[in-house]
Order: sequence, then C-alpha cells, then structure tokens
Amino acid sequence: MPTEVQQSLINRTGIMLGAIMFLVVVNMLASFFTAESAENDAVRINLAGSLRMQSYRISEALLIESDPVLNPGSASLVADRLIEFEERLYRPVLVHHLRTIGKGNIPELLNDLEIRWSQIKSAALEGEVSKAELLSDIDAFVVIIDQLVKEMERETESKFDLLRIIQGSSLILTSIFVVIALWDISTNVVVPMRRLVRMAKNVEKGDFATRVVIQGEDELSVLASALNQMSESIERTYRDLENKVSEKTRHLERAHDGLQLLYDSRRVLSGDGGLNHRIRRTLDLSCRYFGARLVSADLTSIGGTQAFNVLSAGDDSGQLDQSNYQRHAVKIGRGDTDLGELTIILRDEDVFDNEQVLLLKALADNLAAALVAEWRHGQQHRLVLMEERAVIARELHDSLAQSLSYLKIQISRLQMLQSRGADPEQLNDTVIDIKTGINAAYGQLRELLTTFRLKLTASGLKAALEETAAEFSQRGELDITVEYLLAEHPLSPNEEIHMLQIAREALSNVIRHANASSCRIKLRHDSEHYIKMTIEDNGVGLREVNNRVAHYGRIIMKERASSLGGTVSFGASSQGGTAVELEFIPAIIRQGNEQQSGSTEEQA
Repeated sequence: MPTEVQQSLINRTGIMLGAIMFLVVVNMLASFFTAESAENDAVRINLAGSLRMQSYRISEALLIESDPVLNPGSASLVADRLIEFEERLYRPVLVHHLRTIGKGNIPELLNDLEIRWSQIKSAALEGEVSKAELLSDIDAFVVIIDQLVKEMERETESKFDLLRIIQGSSLILTSIFVVIALWDISTNVVVPMRRLVRMAKNVEKGDFATRVVIQGEDELSVLASALNQMSESIERTYRDLENKVSEKTRHLERAHDGLQLLYDSRRVLSGDGGLNHRIRRTLDLSCRYFGARLVSADLTSIGGTQAFNVLSAGDDSGQLDQSNYQRHAVKIGRGDTDLGELTIILRDEDVFDNEQVLLLKALADNLAAALVAEWRHGQQHRLVLMEERAVIARELHDSLAQSLSYLKIQISRLQMLQSRGADPEQLNDTVIDIKTGINAAYGQLRELLTTFRLKLTASGLKAALEETAAEFSQRGELDITVEYLLAEHPLSPNEEIHMLQIAREALSNVIRHANASSCRIKLRHDSEHYIKMTIEDNGVGLREVNNRVAHYGRIIMKERASSLGGTVSFGASSQGGTAVELEFIPAIIRQGNEQQSGSTEEQA
C-alpha cells in the first residue's frame, strides 16, 4: 500500500476547477470582446442606412430647386444636401471602421461608394449631366449603399454567430468537465469516504476485522492504508488484551479455587469429628483440587502424645510407577517443631508451578495449625479438668468438709459427755446441734451438686440468670427481677459461669437467711469497662445474718471473684436488706489494655 501521496485529490480537483474557470473566463472574454466590437455596429448601420435617405433628399433637391413654387427663395438645396451627405459619409465612426476593420466586400464597396459619390457630387455641382441622368446615377448609388448596409449587417450577425458558437462550446465543455468532476468525486471521494465511514462504525462497534482497499495513490488511499494499519494494530492489541484478560481470569479462578481449598480445609479441620477423619477429608479435597494420584500426610506426635499413622487420599495402593509421576513434598511444622510431611504425587504432564507450591505449603500450615490446636485443646481440657477438680476440692473443703469436721467434734463432745455421765438435757442439746449440723451439711451437699451440674445454654448469661431467678422464686416464694445491661459487652464462658455461680450463691443466702420478699439482680458496666453485678434484697440485713453457712457462702463468692481478677463486697442495700456487688474487668479488655500499654512503651 502507498505510504505517500502520488496523485493528490486536491491537485486533481484543482485542475478540473481550473479548466472550468478557464472556460468561464474564455466565454466571458469572448462575450466582452464581441460586445466591445459590436458596440457601435448599430450606429454605423443606422448611419449607413441614413445615406440612402440623404441620397433621396439630394434627388428631391434636384427636382424642386428650380421650381419657384416649391423653392420660393431659390435656395441652394442641392449644395446643402451634398454637404450633409458628405458629412454623414465621412464621419469617423463609419468610414474609419469600414476602412480599417471592415471585412469581406466592405472595403471594396466603400471604395466604390466613394468613387460614385465623387462623380455624383461633381455632376450635381457643375451641372455637367442632365437631371434625369443624375437621378439615375443616384439610384445606382443607393443600390451600392444598400449592399454596403447588408454587408455591415452580415458582419455584425457573424460576430454574434461566433459569440453563440463560443458560448455553446463553452457550455458543452463546462458541462463535460462538471460531469467528469462529479464522476471523479463520486468515484474517488464519495464512495471511498462511505467505505471509510462504514469501517469507522464497525471499529466503533468493536469489529476490527474490516479492511478497506482503495485503488490509487491519493490522500484517501493513504488514509485507508493508515486506518487498515490502525485497525490491525487495535485488533492485535485487543486480541493481546483478551488473551491477557483470559489469562488473568484463569489465574484469578485458580486463586479463587486455591482460596476455596484453604477455606474448606480450615473449615473441615476446625469442624466436628476425630482429627484423623478431618485430616483425611482435607486430603480428599486437596486430591480433587490438584488432580493428584495421591496426597498423603506422614504425621508425628506432639509433646509426647500419640503418633498418627500415614493418612492419604487418592490411589494409595502403593503400586504407582514413580518414573511416570512427579512427587512434591513440603514440611508440616510450626517454627522449629517438625510435625510431619505432606506429599503429593502428580502425573508428569500435570503442571505444578510456584503458586501451587505456595498453596501446598499453606495447606501444610493448616494441617500444622490443626495439629497444634488439637494438642492445645487437649492440654486446655486437662487444665480445665484439673482446675475444676481443684475447685471441687476447695469447695468441699470450705463447706462440706468443715461441716463434717464440726460434726466430728460434736460427736466427740457427745461421747465425752456420755462417758462423764452428763444429764440427759445436756446430751439432748448436743444431739440437736449434731442434727442441725447434719441438715446444714446435707443442704451444702445439695447446693454443691447443683453448682457442679450447672452449665450455660446457647442463649447466654442473660437467659441463664432469668432461669435461675425463676428457679429461686419458686423455691423461696421470692419476687426476683433481672436487669441485664451488658448486651454489647464481651464475656468469656468461664467468666459467665463464675458470675452465674456467684449470683446463685447470693440468692441461696437470701432465701435461707434474709427473710426477704423481693430481690433484684442488676448487671451493668461503667466508662472504665468494669463489669458490675449487684444482688440486693429487702431482708433483715447483714447484722441479723451471722452463721457459719452464710460465712462459707461469702468465702466461696470471694474466691470466685478473685479468679475473675475482681472483688466482691457485702453491704446494706437501698431497700434495707443486703447488697452483694461483684466488680471486675473482662479478660479480653484487660489483655487489650496490656498490649496497648506495651506498644506505647515500645514507641517511647
């Protein structure tokens, strides 16, 4: 395709317009010169025609000059007419033009006219010939004048005929040039421009495959070549972009599938069921994702716990030909702790790039996290079990053991009184004390059993407190209300259990010792994130309650408050009874404050 303009449309159009302008100018000049040359033809023809009248007037003067009736003054009419005729004949506008520009027979006729005029003039002035002969010469002279006038008219008509020929030829040539120009513009401009516009619309719609071929070496052919190259370049760029988008889409799909694998593996590993079952399900997911023949995990023990067998998914028959497969293995571990190895076996034609290596490592990290979490869960379970046993032992020691110790002392006292022969009334008082202690110990035992069986439902602390309030209301015919204002405050399950047990202990004391008709449990928090739980009644108050059971209950509540990192206080309520108030900061907020203060110290 041409890259430079060899046949310019502007030049071609200029040539055609120039030709049309040339014809127009020629036509105008021809009209101008014809009009210029024929400007005085009418005057000359009229003047030449008037010579005939003057000739007749000379004849008339010859006839009436000698008649006294017609010429009473005997004026020289012939001489006057001759002078007037000669003045008209030799006017420059007529005789100069006929002599210098006249064509055809005009110069000869003018010469003949002048000779005849000279003869007629001499004969009329000198009277050499008769009037009849002179009149006959004048008639012949008029014939010559008529011929001259006709020649002059024919010459003028020839000028206008030439003008018509020139104008007709110019019109025909102009029409031909206009038709040629329109055909050239239509063929070489309009049609190519329509094709270019159609191509531009197709490009606008996203069709870059359209090409325009324009013959020639003008501007439009160069423009078509440039548009074709541009469209080809855009199509190539668009194709490259589509390929890149497709590649990025495939990459994102793979990344999405990889993230989905990690999410599903994390969900499975953190779900229900045995650890072996969860790991095997994770390996099944990995095997389907990678399209592997085999995915296996060789796991070791953690901290002396039981070791796992080799778990696998896929073709685990052990008959794979290693020469036809590729093997990849990554370490399963946390820090310096080696927890095993994750192995994947693929076909030789399968692609296993760096992204999949990273994904396999992330999967191994998930397995390691699951193993560590399982180990920590076991450790935590053992710690919770030991702590719960310690709590049971402490509460048995603080309540039932002390009551039994008291009963043992009372029985020893009874035996000593019997051996001394004490009176029956004194022995009966001791038996009554022992019976009272047994009843108290039995009540403590039932309370401990209720406490040990206590658990929170999925509804949370508020529902548990409401159930506890309903239970103690039925037990002691007591009106108990709960005001729970901790909807958005974080509490751990351990903290909720301790708060529930403190509330139950306080309500138990209210029923047994306060002799109250109403009680209120209120939970709230202040601006410093302190959780406050208040149990207050309208009973007899602390001064009236002074027995060992109530004393043991207060000790248990203080120990539970201490395990929460807080305090419990006992005082008078606004209703005249007793108020028990627990106050502590939740562990999650306390840890956040400690981390924030630690980072502040590091920045300082």
